[in-house]
Amino acid sequence: LEKLSLGSKTRVPKIGPEAWKEFGAVAWPSLRDADFSYCFRNSGEGADQALHAIASASLLEKLSLSGCWEISSEAWQELSGAKWANLKEVDLSDCFNDSGEGAQEALRAVASAAGSLEKLSLGSIESTPKIGQEAWKELGAVAWPSLREADFEMCFCGSGEGADQALQAVASAGPSLTKLDL
Repeated sequence: LEKLSLGSKTRVPKIGPEAWKEFGAVAWPSLRDADFSYCFRNSGEGADQALHAIASASLLEKLSLSGCWEISSEAWQELSGAKWANLKEVDLSDCFNDSGEGAQEALRAVASAAGSLEKLSLGSIESTPKIGQEAWKELGAVAWPSLREADFEMCFCGSGEGADQALQAVASAGPSLTKLDL
């Protein structure tokens, strides 16, 4: 399996708990493109199994979890062992609108791909994401030499917390950065 698309921006997928349990036992060594957009918008049930399977995808190049705001901190921890040396695009937009729960774990996994990542989306079109200072530090702690696009739309509309770390990360991209949304 190289591409898995369960996401939908027009209708929230209704995948039952039994189906998600199957994901926990699966390894996808060839998976390159995973789209779970909006799968966990109304419920975080099964997110731990899905994220566990994604973490094992060492060839992953593109990951979308946009609109998945019901993923718990415990589920995000499933990404802690992820080693995504080929990851080029990550979309976590609208994941942390209700709470910043799990943001640090998610951004730590994303930071593991800093050398190859070209596009990072953490922004929101719906409300100000609640990503805390400690989570943003995960991005500021590494260099992003390949980063071309960064979307942090509305991330700093409230307190501005973490803006220094986010800007430190994008500054490390140097001339490769062509688009920055704040």
